[in-house]
Amino acid sequence: MIKAEKISDLSKEELLELNKIFAKNWLAHDGLWFQSIEEKHGMDMAIDTDMDREAWRRSTVIEARRLPVQKQVLTGISKVSKNPLPHPQGYGKPLGNKGGNNLTGFFKIRYRDIGIRVVYSLALETSCMNILIISERDDNYCYNMAARLYEKYGDRVFEDIFETLE
Repeated sequence: MIKAEKISDLSKEELLELNKIFAKNWLAHDGLWFQSIEEKHGMDMAIDTDMDREAWRRSTVIEARRLPVQKQVLTGISKVSKNPLPHPQGYGKPLGNKGGNNLTGFFKIRYRDIGIRVVYSLALETSCMNILIISERDDNYCYNMAARLYEKYGDRVFEDIFETLE
């Protein structure tokens, strides 16, 4: 059972578990919707319903819009990861003091046209980027979340987290 007041209090494992729960709930709801149409109007209507077709059409449009944004975000992360240090050595943009939070050691990737911001820390000994936040470009939210992660994990956010996975 997951117990937390806010989603930001959840661990990575709890977030993954929550994602599974949401996916199962969505799938169950979709199945119940289909069964409800089938019970009331028969299998042919459930399979060939305009409502189902319209729902799929709409979800496809939404997903199609997300893909270009996701690709741009991944492309930006890939580019910066080749040299994540700050300018002039690399592409990183240091945060320093933002929104009343001391974010020294944190960096950002700013995407101009898509309204997304990525906040990362850097394990200097390995030049490994730890992506901490990917969200809409709401400065206060991003910076407050980065500060909360630092409060929760301390200097571990500046370590190569991939070394601990082995």
